[in-house]
Amino acid sequence: MDAGIIAAAKSDYCDRHMSLACDRADKSMPHKAPEGKGIYYAGQLQGMKWVDEAWDDITPETIRHCFMKSGIVFSEEKENNFPPTRRHQVRMSDVLI
Repeated sequence: MDAGIIAAAKSDYCDRHMSLACDRADKSMPHKAPEGKGIYYAGQLQGMKWVDEAWDDITPETIRHCFMKSGIVFSEEKENNFPPTRRHQVRMSDVLI
């Protein structure tokens, strides 16, 4: 699964984290860090929400691209070079949402 899919989710998560930190650093924004915590502080629940949102934002196209790049799924051109087998009867694009 670490064929770029995790990197995409991690990047989205980091964007959300940095956005909160920037909002907290901006004195005109109402988002303040909890007492005694820095601008980068995020509780466990907030982190879990960010991970959930980041995962939901990953598109099927991103997953398809990462699988093709890793060699798990062959491109259409390469797929035609193999004799039909049971594995080739179901395409990954039919399985992915």
